[in-house]
Amino acid sequence: MQYFNDKPVNFFESSVHAAKLLNVSVGAVRNYISGKSHIEGYRFEKMDSIHTYDIDPELYNIFSEEHLSIKSLLLKQCREKTIARNKQGVKRICQYDKEGHFIKVYDSIAEAQNELHLQGNISHVLSDDNISKSAGGFQWKYDNGDYSDIAPLKNNGKAVAQISSSSGKIIAKFESMAEAERKTGIDHRQIWKCCQGLHKTSGGFVWKYEEE
Repeated sequence: MQYFNDKPVNFFESSVHAAKLLNVSVGAVRNYISGKSHIEGYRFEKMDSIHTYDIDPELYNIFSEEHLSIKSLLLKQCREKTIARNKQGVKRICQYDKEGHFIKVYDSIAEAQNELHLQGNISHVLSDDNISKSAGGFQWKYDNGDYSDIAPLKNNGKAVAQISSSSGKIIAKFESMAEAERKTGIDHRQIWKCCQGLHKTSGGFVWKYEEE
């Protein structure tokens, strides 16, 4: 149930249904319900199944359109916080799902990692030379006030070949740079730089994408 100034304005069958009509991600809806995210004047409440028996289906099939446009309010609120935060010299970060849908803004990397209990290193994702664009199953970028959806996460699991720098012969092939790092101990970011032509060798070897 969606409330405005503590008055019920819209009933949704599920979080997925709410996300579709509100034009936000399912994760964002769940954050509203749990109280992790807040939009001034609005609150969301998860209804127990027993309470839904009191809902008149015909009445709640008619949606209050004005209260479905909360995304603009959310983004305006985020922009205002970003401007204030940037003046203090602290960088905020944006969280997106793998499909590129905006979820939430965090005041810092530490706040995001603590709240979500992430094992992935967000700071590496935000650096320029990282080949993976996700951490903890999410995409991340520094907050610049633009909360439109971003490109979906692409699979960077290209096969790579490990080549002798002296003979030019292929030593081994790996299904991905992650596998190459696990089996050789050579940092996947250095392997990527070699495949991109930024370095001649990495770990004493030449590296190329297998299709090359």
